[in-house]
Amino acid sequence: MTGTGVMHRFARTGFLRLLLFPVSGVASLTGAGIIVRDVGLTEFGVISLIITLPLLIPFADLGISAVLVNAFSSGDIQKGQRLARLAWFVLWSSAALILVAVICIELGFGWSRILGVSTSDRSSWIWIVFSIVMVSAIPFGIGQRILTGLDRVSLATGLQILFPIANVFLVCLVHFFRVPQLYIITPGISQLVSTAAIFAVAIRKADISFGSLFVSVAVYPGDLKRLISTAAPMFVVMVGLPLAFQSHRILLSHWSTRAELGNYAVAVALYVPAWSLVSAMGINLWPYFSRARELKSENDARLVLYRIGAIFAGLGVVFASVFFLLAPFVTDVWSSVAVPTSLWAGFSLLLLVQTVQLPLGMFLTTPRMLAFQAACVALMAMGTIGLAQFFVGSLGALAPVLSSAVAVFSLQIVPGALYVFFSSSAQLSRRPKAGLSSR
Repeated sequence: MTGTGVMHRFARTGFLRLLLFPVSGVASLTGAGIIVRDVGLTEFGVISLIITLPLLIPFADLGISAVLVNAFSSGDIQKGQRLARLAWFVLWSSAALILVAVICIELGFGWSRILGVSTSDRSSWIWIVFSIVMVSAIPFGIGQRILTGLDRVSLATGLQILFPIANVFLVCLVHFFRVPQLYIITPGISQLVSTAAIFAVAIRKADISFGSLFVSVAVYPGDLKRLISTAAPMFVVMVGLPLAFQSHRILLSHWSTRAELGNYAVAVALYVPAWSLVSAMGINLWPYFSRARELKSENDARLVLYRIGAIFAGLGVVFASVFFLLAPFVTDVWSSVAVPTSLWAGFSLLLLVQTVQLPLGMFLTTPRMLAFQAACVALMAMGTIGLAQFFVGSLGALAPVLSSAVAVFSLQIVPGALYVFFSSSAQLSRRPKAGLSSR
């Protein structure tokens, strides 16, 4: 695929996501609005803390997602099929272990105590059902990675609309039958439905029969080497990112007030759809860069990175400005909650820096580059949590948001850009000089 081709796919996915954004946003805000009116802002903050627990364990795929994207995008479908079958087996094993650990923690200590929330209306059976639904979605998550590797990001993006639609439907059911205790499991069921649908489409596109996933897996030595070299650093990335961003609510629940947690929950309910619009546009770059390297055109991939990096920087400014201007108005309409302007400014800044970082993250996906990116993500996560904990007492909900923005810029964007620049310079210095030929 040429640089122009990837730009067309990038624009097409962005346009599709833009078309679906109103549906996703309205569904998300409607569901949140129903819950706020049912249980109040404070309890909504607690519920939002609980239902985002699955976002803390995307590392459960052990970094295999990166291996699948690179395998399918290389054009070797048979290799991708083998790795997909191996991933299916490994991820069900991982899900079972996580389920046992989560249930043991609930029975032994209680997740409510760990999260710093009230246990008055949440019995152990609710947590266990929540845990079963949560881990069941893990293996099906490979479907989106398969479609990404097959360069069918637009298809995966379209199917993701199932999640907000299913969620708002389930929230309405819970509201109708007046069982607010079940609000914490509606997103998990919706996520399971969405990922299972994407998985079903993905294995069909990859020509993998569902029955073959349960047959013994043939493992090649090269597969294991590829799996470890790519999955190990990706595992670190997938631990670090949720640790940095999804720990915001936990920090607020322990070291701030319920009101601050509620304000954060309302603001992030609008931020997530905005960020998903940007990230859906950028995911096209991963298979492109991977395929370019297979064709020995690293320099072409790097030139596209420079061009798209500039485009994303401009988009980041536009999206952040629009978000800052419209978010207070939208929130006032659907929830009547007066979120502080400073918090909207913080989320706008975070949207900007995450948009700028996105192309770099998609480019740094070879085993060596992933190792470097993993180190940056680990430092970013530690920096985010450290800064947030230091300032949360004085800044409240704004502390983790600003801390994340500062950490992403200083510990991901700056070192990532320097790495790409100096690796490019080193590659150029190793080329034969003009007029000379090697013998």
